[in-house]
Amino acid sequence: MFAIIFTGLPASGKDTQVNLLSEWLKKNNPKIKFKIIRSSEELFKFFKKCPKKIRFFGKTYFKDKEIKKFYSGKLVSFGFVSYLIKNKIEEAAKEGNSLIISGSPRSRFEARVMLKILKKYYKDNFILIFLKVSEKTVYERALKRKRKEGLDEKEKIKIRIQEFKKNIWPAILIFKKENKLLQIDGEPSIKKIHKNIIKEITKKLEMGSE
Repeated sequence: MFAIIFTGLPASGKDTQVNLLSEWLKKNNPKIKFKIIRSSEELFKFFKKCPKKIRFFGKTYFKDKEIKKFYSGKLVSFGFVSYLIKNKIEEAAKEGNSLIISGSPRSRFEARVMLKILKKYYKDNFILIFLKVSEKTVYERALKRKRKEGLDEKEKIKIRIQEFKKNIWPAILIFKKENKLLQIDGEPSIKKIHKNIIKEITKKLEMGSE
């Protein structure tokens, strides 16, 4: 089994590349069992069914407060997200699935939780892909796509970039320290980025039929 995690600034192309990688795996390694975990989708699902008050990692979180954070462009509490992603990774791994993860880790705390669970189930066979784009590109892409969640507004994009610098980038550096970071230029065409990703991950990961 292997795990591939995508991270980057807003509108850096994470979900697009997750979809392309998924299609590539189905075509070229049809015997491989894998699951996709998108942190934003997992939050949406959990918000719909969770109680008003939840306790994770010894701390209490309030549903309404976390939802408000999400829609303001700020990051949802680190322990809250870490608990959800940890459980999803563990669930998929126990079923014998390889993983493609998008949008995590979002904090140093989450990075440490993820590393622990990834090492337990995927040993050394995982990588974090950082899609590097300029802030100018972020604004151009985000303002053009206008996602339905309402996060692609100029002021919210600014907040999300600030959150990236403050919390997500330090999380990425934790993976870099573990020699588990792969930086990919996210500025070229979608197809070129995809080709570069396939070229690099097939060199760094064991991706044979399972």
